[in-house]
Amino acid sequence: MAKEIDRLGLPQIAYKLYPNMKTPQQQNGSDCGVFTCTVAKHLAENLPLSFSQKDMPLIRRRMAFEIMNKSLLDSDPLEPHI
Repeated sequence: MAKEIDRLGLPQIAYKLYPNMKTPQQQNGSDCGVFTCTVAKHLAENLPLSFSQKDMPLIRRRMAFEIMNKSLLDSDPLEPHI
């Protein structure tokens, strides 16, 4: 990846790995994208990963609202349902 970045003349991006991090787990085959986006958003905003499968309907509604309005909502940590 570093060679490709150099070849394209792009700046290097620093990132942090979180090996073996305990994360909420999906319980079906249709929420993987929602879980991925939600984990990324929580990590970016330094929020605890305190959501679960039970929160998916609310998270989906919030995501749809954000997309339709082209604006992110203020992030409030969800009440844990783990």
